[in-house]
Amino acid sequence: MKKYSFINFLVIFSLIVTFLLPVTTFAAEDDAALLAANTNPTGDSYPADDTYPVDDTYPTDDTYPVDDTYPTDDTYPVEDTYEINNPYNWVNQNGQWIYADQDGKKKTGWVNDNNTWYYLNNSGVMQTGWQFLSGKWYLLNTNGAMKTGWVKDGATWYYLNPQSGAMSTGWVNDNGTWYFLDNKGLYQTGWVKSGATWYYLNASGAMKTGWLKDGATWYYLNANGAMSTGWVKEGATWYYLDASGVMKTGWVKDGATWYYLNAGGAMKTGWVKDGATWFYLEANGAMKTGWKLVNNKWYFFFSNGKMAANTTVGGYKLAADGSWVK
Repeated sequence: MKKYSFINFLVIFSLIVTFLLPVTTFAAEDDAALLAANTNPTGDSYPADDTYPVDDTYPTDDTYPVDDTYPTDDTYPVEDTYEINNPYNWVNQNGQWIYADQDGKKKTGWVNDNNTWYYLNNSGVMQTGWQFLSGKWYLLNTNGAMKTGWVKDGATWYYLNPQSGAMSTGWVNDNGTWYFLDNKGLYQTGWVKSGATWYYLNASGAMKTGWLKDGATWYYLNANGAMSTGWVKEGATWYYLDASGVMKTGWVKDGATWYYLNAGGAMKTGWVKDGATWFYLEANGAMKTGWKLVNNKWYFFFSNGKMAANTTVGGYKLAADGSWVK
């Protein structure tokens, strides 16, 4: 009876152990896996869910207020305080060029950049084309640079002072050659009257001096370019130009005296035959009248300068050559 009871006890105990052992092993495996999941590689605890509150301590939208701390429209007032980061530089603002000084602020008026002058209006905008400034005209090219010297605008030439750039009027000397520009700055060619004096400018506008043939007519322009009138001596030869400056040929009366100029305009002296008639001109070119001793022979010239021949004058007989027959 007792033996049976002990055997029964062993059977019951074995059944209980067999049932409870898998449960304990499963629980231990779960605890080990959980611990591994919450432990860093060094073996320390790493309570991820409790000590890394990402959403609470990294409030992106609250601590990086882009729209609030970078108020572009409020802190960059272009028209009022346009400060530029790169001083001494050109800046294109809405298609218009402005220039910054050493403080980074836009300049106005004349600006010299690398030996070239530019003009900026009261708003600081670089100007181009013709500009009327302080009573003078200036020409700025498409890049804004001030022009100097000869400039052709359309079909017309202008001269801009090499130093100041101001448009010139009146007489201009360029490399030893004189040019004349009217009161609008237009360069002139042909005949130009300055004051009471006439000048002639060739096709390139250069002032002429010396002899000038205009059409079929000769003129003489002195060393200053002024058109001459009256007597002009060139070399050893005299010429006569009327009040219009036209060089004369043939007989010319100056005051009460007659002179004779050959086909080239040169004043003649000595014997001159005009047609079939002989005349005599003194060393100064004046036509002789009355008695004249030439090469030891006497001749007589009437009041009109014609030499008397084959006639008697005052009881003196004159031969066919006009000489007095003794």
